[in-house]
Parts: sequence; C-alpha cells; structure tokens
Amino acid sequence: MKRNIILLSFIITILLVEIIIISGCPSPQTSIETTALEETIMEETTLITTKEEVKEEIAEETTEITEETTIDFINEEANMGILAYVKDGNIYVKDLPNGQVKQLTTDGKNHSPRFSPSGQWIAYNKNDKICLIQISSGETRAMNTNNEVKKFIWSPVSDTIAYITQPGSLFVASSPEWYEHELVPNIDSRERKYVIALAWSPDGEWIAYSQNKWIKKEPSPEIHSSLFKIGKDGSEKTELCCSNFLLGKTPLQPDEYYASIVATWSLDDKYILFLSELTASLLADGTSLMFIPANGGNPIKLVERMLIYSDFLDNSPDGESIAITEGGDRCTWINKHIVIVDITSGSRSIITDENISALYPEWSPNGKQIAYVAAPDIGSNIGGGDTNKDVMAKRRIWLVNVSNMEKLQFKQLTSDQTYRDEFPIWSRDSKYILFARIDTEDRASLWLIPEGGGEPQQVVEELTLTSGWFGFYGYTDWNDYFDWWQGDVITTLK
Repeated sequence: MKRNIILLSFIITILLVEIIIISGCPSPQTSIETTALEETIMEETTLITTKEEVKEEIAEETTEITEETTIDFINEEANMGILAYVKDGNIYVKDLPNGQVKQLTTDGKNHSPRFSPSGQWIAYNKNDKICLIQISSGETRAMNTNNEVKKFIWSPVSDTIAYITQPGSLFVASSPEWYEHELVPNIDSRERKYVIALAWSPDGEWIAYSQNKWIKKEPSPEIHSSLFKIGKDGSEKTELCCSNFLLGKTPLQPDEYYASIVATWSLDDKYILFLSELTASLLADGTSLMFIPANGGNPIKLVERMLIYSDFLDNSPDGESIAITEGGDRCTWINKHIVIVDITSGSRSIITDENISALYPEWSPNGKQIAYVAAPDIGSNIGGGDTNKDVMAKRRIWLVNVSNMEKLQFKQLTSDQTYRDEFPIWSRDSKYILFARIDTEDRASLWLIPEGGGEPQQVVEELTLTSGWFGFYGYTDWNDYFDWWQGDVITTLK
C-alpha cells in the first residue's frame, strides 16, 4: 500500500537546506567508511501478546525464544516479482528471491528507481532529471530535458507518469509515445503560481495537487496555498480548499491551517489527505494531517502532529482506516508511535506503547497485520555520535495482529543485534516481508523473512547509502534506493 502514498521528496530536500537547527536534537555526524559484512547470525522469533511485554522486550533487547515457528526456506523457483535497487549510483534489477542480477545504468549518477504498473519501465532520477528505461530492451529516454524535475509519480493503473518541474509546472506523459502534456503551468509574475505536491487517485482518473500563489507585498509576501484536483487529461480542474498567510505570521486559530500539501487519497477515491504547514522549520518537526472530501467540503483534522514522510502512513486494504506514525519532533528516536485512524469518523486507536519509538507502518495485503519498526524511546536528552547510533541500532521488525482490536497480538520478527532493521514491505500474498538492514559498519542490504518468523534470507548484498547511517535525524528515505514490483512477471532479466 505504500505505493499509493505520495509526498513531495523535494520538500524534504528544501528542509535540509533551509532549516535552522533550534531543537535539542544533535547534529548529523560525518559519514563512516563501510566494509563488508563480518558474519550473518541466525535470528529467532519471539511472540508477544501485550503492550507491556513489547515494551520490556524492546528495552531489554533479549533474544530469548518463547515460541518458535519452523518454516521451509523460500522456494528458489517462487515468482515474487522484480527488485530494482541502487548500488554505486547505478540501477540494478533482479527477479526475487534468487534471480540473476542485471545492471541497467553505468554512469553512477542515478537514484530513486520506480517501476511502472506494467513492470516494463523504470523511471529514475539522474542529475535531477527523469529518465525512463525499458527493462527488456534497455531503451532509455529523458523527460523534460529543459528543466529539473523534483517529483515524479506513476499512475497506479497505467504506464502514465506525472511530474513536477523545478519552475512548478505539472506534466503527464504516457507510454508508448511519451508525449509530455502540461496540465498545470507555472506562472512567474508578481503573483507567481507553482505546484509543490501531487497524488494520483487510486483509480488513476484524477490527480490531486497543491499549488502556491506567492504575492509580493510589503512588508511581507503573502502566500495563498490551494488544494486542487484535475482529470488526468487536464479536464474538470476544481479548487477544493485554500489558505492565506503572511510569512513570519504567528500560527492561525486552532481550527485553521497554514497550507494544503497533498499527501494521498483514500482507497475509495472519496477523500484526499493533506498536510497543513508550509514553512520548512514547522514541517521538519511535524505537522497536522487533514482530510477533505474529494468532491469538496470542509477539511477535518485526523492527526495533530506527524512527520512528513510518505512511509509514515499507510492505507488499510479495505480503505476504511490509515496507520500512521504519530508524533512531532524531527528526531525519529523519540515521541513516535503507531496509531490507526478511521478516515471517515476520525476515531483513533493507539497501537504501540509510549516508551517505544515506532516507525514505518505497513499494512499486510490481507488486512490482518501491520508490520513496523520499533526501538526504545529513551527521551530527548541524548548526545550525538555513538549515542544516536546505538539507539537506532536497536531498531527491529515487529508485527501486530489487528484482527481483534480489543486484544492486539505483537510479534518480534528480527532480533539480530549486529543489524539495524527498517522499512518493512509485504509480499502481495502476505506471506513474506522485505526489509532493509544496516550493519555495524554502515553497509546496507535487503532481506526477506516469512511473516511467521524464521531465518531471514539476504536478497541484495549491498545498497549504497548516500545519506549515511544518520540520514535526516534518524530517517532514511529507502525509496531513494530500491523498489519492488509484484505484478505478473512479463520479462526475463537476460
């Protein structure tokens, strides 16, 4: 379901440039040289049934087995789709779990590979431009070569890509001609207009987008931030909501909001979720998550504070709820917990304990479980360097069975203390979880593990992390490094 959740990665880039660090969080450390993995350790599975036991288990970092599940190794002939990943700035692909590897690029300047819905094409970022490559033939093409492209998103149902250029225009292009159609132009004048975020509707018929209008006034410029939807062919453009504010102005009334940065749609196409802050400093430390009917209406607040990362929220398969990493403060090792929110009623259930920092919620396709990452929440008064690294090194993959919300069942899937585990993604049959690991020498890799527990299997030996072990205050955008296409395999990697 993460593939349905869209946020602007360039907003995060702006944060890195603009934010003046005024919080109590430590500054990022310099990168550390990486070496090969020293050894792979067998992992054990622990079944936990209460929040209190989860808290104790994480805090003590124990590997004691309370219930063991015996499983077979992953079938080498299993068809689990195709993995695209980045190593040394180049794009590679392989069939999962044990297929051959094919290198697609050689110039070392690429990142953020994303599969088209058909699996025939991969879009990726090369020097801030979109490039497309056809897996079977190796045919490549560059999109919008006159402008930098800050965000691109495939339609969920067809090989049509939407993207935002550096000036702030919104384009779409479709296979096989790839004609680039400008849906929303930027306007550079006294009242400059520019698109900052977009999200496809699940049926692929609509694009929701956020557009700012910057009005030059004295003593401070005024910004009008609007949320629109538009048909994929450019028809039926509709403004859903708008907010106005002056730069440097104090926050508005509690029931008002600064901006409308589109995040995602509900799976039934009825609602659009958006973030409600605009300035870099406010976004870095979390913002409110709002929703509005796609046909118009009044915005309603779902979550008071969450960070802006796309992998910190995930729609349930039935479309009725959303799992969210809630909590402000840019430091990801404190004040983060998983909540489930009913999209229509706004009712909420807190899933994880306050003494646990929980990230990256991912709903299983069958709707029965949520995978997430957990580590102890040791509070804000920690130093930089090794202290931060030690805290994040305790991150493990956990499951919570949400079939019975009155009696949640928790299970720890990984427990190897030589790795830090992050970013779980379910297989489409809900039987396996793909996840990323960082070892003690800061080398990243990808692994598969059965949802019932057992021994993880390494599927990619090395991802080249350009963000280092610290990332942005403990957050790594793993979408920059790999993508997993799980449709019917239509090509062999030869």
